[in-house]
Amino acid sequence: RHTLESLYLEQFAQELEKKGLGKKLSTLKDISYWLSWCMARKQYQPPSQEEEFRLVTGERHTDMEGQMMTGQVYKVLPNKAFLRMDNRMMGILPIENAPEITDEQHPFYKEDISMLQMHNIMSTGIFLQCRVTRVVLSDFSLHLTARSCDFPVEPESQKKKKQPPQLIKRTIDHPAFKNVSLVDCKKLLESAEPGEFIIRPSGRGTGTDHLAVTIKLHDDVFTHISIEERKKAKPFSLGEQLVIGEYAYDDLDEVVAMHVEPVAAFAIKLIEFDKFRKTSKDEVLDELRREKAANPARTPYLIGFDKDDAGTFHLSYVPNVNPRSERVSLTKKGYRFRGNHFASVSRLIAWFKTHWNDTRSTANSTAGSRAGSVAPNRASGNNWSSGAGGGGSSSNRSSGGGGWGSTGGRVPPPPPATG
Repeated sequence: RHTLESLYLEQFAQELEKKGLGKKLSTLKDISYWLSWCMARKQYQPPSQEEEFRLVTGERHTDMEGQMMTGQVYKVLPNKAFLRMDNRMMGILPIENAPEITDEQHPFYKEDISMLQMHNIMSTGIFLQCRVTRVVLSDFSLHLTARSCDFPVEPESQKKKKQPPQLIKRTIDHPAFKNVSLVDCKKLLESAEPGEFIIRPSGRGTGTDHLAVTIKLHDDVFTHISIEERKKAKPFSLGEQLVIGEYAYDDLDEVVAMHVEPVAAFAIKLIEFDKFRKTSKDEVLDELRREKAANPARTPYLIGFDKDDAGTFHLSYVPNVNPRSERVSLTKKGYRFRGNHFASVSRLIAWFKTHWNDTRSTANSTAGSRAGSVAPNRASGNNWSSGAGGGGSSSNRSSGGGGWGSTGGRVPPPPPATG
């Protein structure tokens, strides 16, 4: 640095100009500046093993020791097993730290435990809950124990609380997928609009053969769709075939377009129906009782969230004295009610108006493939209070519990007068 400061750049520039090389003073000053900056930099120091581990894994090795982790066995040797942990690191489980076996499982090893080998205890593909005993920085591996006696002891107060299943992170590249638990998923959707959704890992099956879709319906109200993965090339990757009930799809884009978005759209239409209430079921039933008391000759009805059964709705009505409630669920084709499918809210309500008093077997046989049509049920002899009909509406009135009106289909005639 001192050598650079002692240079006479002006004189050197003049000499260069005399030789016909042009004016170079600005260039020489730039060179001097950058050389002084380079000389001022700290000399490169290679990262330590601890720093390299943190840069590669994003975690401190001291924080990982003692942690409980889940891993899948991918190789079994006589004296050890190798696991792929949920953070993608390699885990090594020596036979002395393998899960305990009972005499019933392997009775002949009771006399000579030295004969026991790792393949007698476990096989490839299974998932194990382990505790990290040591972190090896040189090869980024984790030494593990799966013995129950090495696991942390929970306080008695915590044992009574049901612990959620541990999340197994997945390597899935899709804009709607997030490696989050159900609790964290709901937090992410708190500020979202109704109908928005997140695809996440599922706790069903082995933890790597199912996904779940969580759709927000309203504040703290969600519905969930389970996706079974088939034809998997690797445990943590996405299956080549995705199955939802009786439907099979090739990828997540197809699942979203042909299943998730239709279900969300049908949910929004039902919530926008003018006889839908976002209040609790008890409050809905109280509103129906008040409407019935004000007009006993009519039969009021309302629809609301069934918060006891996530993702379903209740259709409640008061034909006589006591309220009745029946379940309405969502499908990709519309609404399922009493075993029948309806492509719109208006068809659901119109059919229900004429079949509310049918037995389940009669209702199913009457609906058949004509779930959207309405046939008069003269045996019911019920009058329905005036109000909105079967069609949906963007308004959500808070007063005046609705019943059937003239627009919802043909209403059965009143019963004959009695003396």
